[in-house]
Amino acid sequence: GQSAAEIFLDLLQHQKKGQQLSWFTRSSEFRELETAELGQELFTPKYVEYFHSLPYEERMNTLPRLTGLRNGIDASTLSRIYQELYHRSVSGEEPSVLIQPMTELEAIQRGEHQPLELHLKQWQLKKEKSITADYAVLATGYKPNIPEWFSAYESLIEWESDEHFKVTDDFRLVFQDNRSNHFFTFTNLDHSHGTAATNLKLSIYRNQKVIQTIRGVEEAPVKQETAFQQFE
Repeated sequence: GQSAAEIFLDLLQHQKKGQQLSWFTRSSEFRELETAELGQELFTPKYVEYFHSLPYEERMNTLPRLTGLRNGIDASTLSRIYQELYHRSVSGEEPSVLIQPMTELEAIQRGEHQPLELHLKQWQLKKEKSITADYAVLATGYKPNIPEWFSAYESLIEWESDEHFKVTDDFRLVFQDNRSNHFFTFTNLDHSHGTAATNLKLSIYRNQKVIQTIRGVEEAPVKQETAFQQFE
């Protein structure tokens, strides 16, 4: 994604003669991030609330189609990487760079006083290879998980599936009993609030919703009409 591309660009710009630089990604392509204004309207309170209103099955079917809005690389970053490599090639300079998609890092080994040995697999061809490296930067992202301490509440809350707990539109976990104390969550929300669930653009919106619920009054109404599109 974007972080990996920015790291690679920085290393590329500071690459010294004799150094080999490689970039492997499990993605099938170096995908450009969707930045068109109408596409970005899916990062608005209006769409988040529309998405939350959908049945669980429909939400899960919709999520894969929203991947391009969050998972990708800014066009300017991709262009700067390409231009750097292009200028090297037209000047006759050896790029000393390897860029390869569809390739997973399966393991890293290191013997005493030895360089790293990276075991890679091109998953489409099911072809394996190993390379050595002095350094490896892992820009693998993260996968949200439910913390172990939360297991005490698993039987008390409502679940939409074996993996996804039910969440209200104001980010509260739904308990089976009618209680006055709540858990608010800002993570593990893709299934309930969509791909914009943790987007920083909507942090004020999320905070407003939580504060209004805690205080029980709507002091600062959440502005809904921030998109030109209609979703229903």
